[in-house]
Amino acid sequence: MRVVCTGSSGSDRMGYLEGVQELARQAAIPLEVCNVGDMMLQKAEDIGSPVSREKILDLPTSSLEWLRGTVFEEIVRKAASHENAIVATHTCFRWKKFLSPAFDTYYLSRLDPDFYVTIIDDYDAIQRRLDQTKQWRGRLQLWEILIWRDEEALITKILAQNFRKPHYVIAREEPPEILFDLMFKPDRKKAYLSHPITAIEKEQPEQLRKAQDFLIELRKYLTVFNPLAMTELERARRLREKDDKEITGEIMRILEDQTVARDYQFIDQSDLVIVYYPVKEPSPGVLSELIHGFSHDKEVYMVFPYEISPFLQFYCTEIFPTGEELIKYLQKGGIIRSEQKKPSTRKPNQSEAEEEGCGHEAGHKHRP
Repeated sequence: MRVVCTGSSGSDRMGYLEGVQELARQAAIPLEVCNVGDMMLQKAEDIGSPVSREKILDLPTSSLEWLRGTVFEEIVRKAASHENAIVATHTCFRWKKFLSPAFDTYYLSRLDPDFYVTIIDDYDAIQRRLDQTKQWRGRLQLWEILIWRDEEALITKILAQNFRKPHYVIAREEPPEILFDLMFKPDRKKAYLSHPITAIEKEQPEQLRKAQDFLIELRKYLTVFNPLAMTELERARRLREKDDKEITGEIMRILEDQTVARDYQFIDQSDLVIVYYPVKEPSPGVLSELIHGFSHDKEVYMVFPYEISPFLQFYCTEIFPTGEELIKYLQKGGIIRSEQKKPSTRKPNQSEAEEEGCGHEAGHKHRP
């Protein structure tokens, strides 16, 4: 299993991949993680032309392309002797107020990953991480952070489509089991969980705990994408109400539009949509997601313990009064089932174990 993992600087994709590595280690699954940026810095040092992390993007384009190509030659060669590998890289950079590419389709074609994934995070978490580095501190305005995050996902999606491979977007705050299951439990169905959190907080706040419990139960059987792993919009709205100068009207519009597009992406990469709706108050967001899923070839299952409107029924496959009944229905229909076998536990042979890898074997820390 080979995966290309992208994400803008500050997304902490390597931190997320460490969690995936730990799960692989616990399952005795060999997993290599290759950090292209770190490997480029190391390659420059190895050939006697060291460059600092702060200055590497100031190198001539030809030098960057040579370094990247040399590193990918090594990655492609080593991937041939490792059953499972994740290549962490960028598709683009926003440096000195212009966009530059950070990939080579020739090497991506040779690597031939099974799928592509982009790690994203809330804008303020990205901003905080960038400000903690000498390389990026003070370089990007908020709108650039938002657009770069979107560009990484879009370009990765285009690459995946070009090679006819799946592309997934995963929020950094999702558990590492999401990517682990995509890699090592590919038969698991993927689901998007939709719920009207604002309406629940207003009408029945005690249901929040039940919604979380329902998510935990679903994840015993399904790979569930949870939109609440991204929480930036509500914080931005509160800052806007306090007249925060950084959260302008234009920034709010970007955040709102990206939220809608992102949730639709989560639906598109899922096999089914599950709606947990324990309150009567209508939610335009949930209804939009329900309709989007149903009209894009997804089965839509809903938990709704009240009188059912014909308009609601029209866009649902089935509606249930409780989450327990929904799960029983999915089990009876064979849509979900208890897993009887563990993921592949093939261990590398001696030559593989002794060969120098990409520098990030499962359980080892990456360079900061």
